[in-house]
Amino acid sequence: MDLFGEIVEPISRALWSDDFMEYPENIGFMFRTQLQWKNDVMTVPNRIETLIVIETNELLEIVEHCLPVNKTALNKLKEVQLEVYDMQASTYIVLCRFATSTIYTEITEVLENWLKNSNNIVCLTSKCNAIYQDDCHINEKNTFIRHLTVKPITNTFSQVLKSPNLITGLAAGILTYSMINGLHCTSFMVYLEVAPLDSINTKHVLDLLKCYYKGPIKPYKLSTKLPKNNVYM
Repeated sequence: MDLFGEIVEPISRALWSDDFMEYPENIGFMFRTQLQWKNDVMTVPNRIETLIVIETNELLEIVEHCLPVNKTALNKLKEVQLEVYDMQASTYIVLCRFATSTIYTEITEVLENWLKNSNNIVCLTSKCNAIYQDDCHINEKNTFIRHLTVKPITNTFSQVLKSPNLITGLAAGILTYSMINGLHCTSFMVYLEVAPLDSINTKHVLDLLKCYYKGPIKPYKLSTKLPKNNVYM
């Protein structure tokens, strides 16, 4: 399946010169990642049925409230606050809490063995639904999901993402890597309403997760917290 997109030359391109072709060892130095696993001797499972990669604060909050990921992580990348969890039944979840646009390629590189050993890769990222561009009017109060995929999928929770809308971040990097290497990957863009998360606007996300994770999923409950900087008389 063809996906639209664009290629952006890396920042390092400005430093490229013919000297690098004469001294190949310089190429490895330029592109060697600085990210290191906390447990660098850990062996990646040979067979992973489903690898779920989740980023953005809103989606991470939903996962932490509704999925049992409060146990000890299998491994971590401290620099980007990335953690890998074993969710049983050959399903693993990767939570990326912090990353910048210049480091997504490095994260994808470090996850390479996890990606290659996975039968199915699912990425979730999110944006505000107000920025979605479409000819049809969409109620901005609703949460909806769009996706790009290497192989066609069938579900009732999302539609194919249409141009000029883009999937960015780690979800885009992993999808691109999967296309190049012939891996089965789908990246979902969750368009969330600008409102506190509750049981209504998180329902589509939880329904989507149930398609790939067969363990227990609790409904999201809105927690009412008073602002710490307010004084009530």
